[in-house]
Amino acid sequence: MNTNHSNIEKALLGRENLQQTVRILLNNGMRETDAQMSDLLQYIHQQCPTLLESLLPRSEQETIRNQLESLIEDDEEVPLIGSQSHLNPTATGCIATKYVRSTLKLPVSRQDLENDRAFAKLLRQAYSDEYKKKNVFEFGKKWLTWTKKLGFTDR
Repeated sequence: MNTNHSNIEKALLGRENLQQTVRILLNNGMRETDAQMSDLLQYIHQQCPTLLESLLPRSEQETIRNQLESLIEDDEEVPLIGSQSHLNPTATGCIATKYVRSTLKLPVSRQDLENDRAFAKLLRQAYSDEYKKKNVFEFGKKWLTWTKKLGFTDR
């Protein structure tokens, strides 16, 4: 589909060559001859695991997905309180607090919100706009729960 119907064999062979090279570099297959390139590609892969996913075979894509999903907890639905504009909200798939704090760099506790005044201001604004709750000064003592999916039954 990406060949413009010209030099199809050349394009497909080039893609196959790229896939094999990336795969070999990620598996330390060229450590002796090209250590710097191997280190660089492995660093990129650690920082952005899904970036090279399309160049890897399905078995290795599954391994990457399993590693990422092991960092994320799949809890049951989290009970939420709805409003007139958001009926019956549900949150599914809670994200592990450690992952949220260290990788996503998002606040998870009251102390985090006090330290991140910009985020707290945006959260207060969201309470005002979405739930019509003005002047929210305290967020309570409970930890923030971050989820993968949020849904509403209203249309």
